[in-house]
Amino acid sequence: MFRILKLTYPTLLLFHLLSARVTTEDVAKSNELFSFLNGDDGWVRIDEKQGAELSIKSFQKMDLVAFRVQKKTNIQKEIIKDIVMDVKNYARYFRDQKGSTFQEIMKTEDWVDGHHYISIDLPFISDREYYFRVQSGGYFASDSNSIVHWHLKKGENKLPYSKSNNSHGSMIIDYGAGTWAAEKGDDDGYMLSYKLFLDPGGSIPDFAVELMNKTNIVNIFNNVLAEASKRDLPTDQ
Repeated sequence: MFRILKLTYPTLLLFHLLSARVTTEDVAKSNELFSFLNGDDGWVRIDEKQGAELSIKSFQKMDLVAFRVQKKTNIQKEIIKDIVMDVKNYARYFRDQKGSTFQEIMKTEDWVDGHHYISIDLPFISDREYYFRVQSGGYFASDSNSIVHWHLKKGENKLPYSKSNNSHGSMIIDYGAGTWAAEKGDDDGYMLSYKLFLDPGGSIPDFAVELMNKTNIVNIFNNVLAEASKRDLPTDQ
């Protein structure tokens, strides 16, 4: 489905530098989405699976909802952060994301830029792809609970590494964000939460979008916890 193109070093360097930019439009969208996601009001519990509570929050601007999954744990927060920021190994962590291809584009000490290509095996529906930045801590300086956050970036340049096998082509989406947070800590652990809002654009029905987002957030949350459990070691008392 995907092929690796042979590109010269100058071409790759130019692409990486262009991709590292965050536009004023990116900032405006991120401010709006993180203000919405970080608010405590409006979350409504809808389900519970394997000890994890799933909630939704209506986004007044669109006929879509954000999702939050949370569960109490005592896994070291640094381990959660390391996994979520390890974009180059997403394919190994998120094996149940069928039809997905992840690519790390650029990495610094503070953030990692990546690309996600989602193959959609439905007639008349284009594949989806997006560029994202994942960064440790909270988006806002006042946010002391977030372990790591991510947001979509404007995709001005088609990623040179991947190629669609869908005759309908692909659509670049750029409106979405997510945050992993640790809240309500005590001697028995803390409440780990993952909040997500993602608009896939196009003509996909709202109910289908919500179903996909609901399934994805639960799978991602469980995948991260499963990987973190392998790494978590008891600390000396």
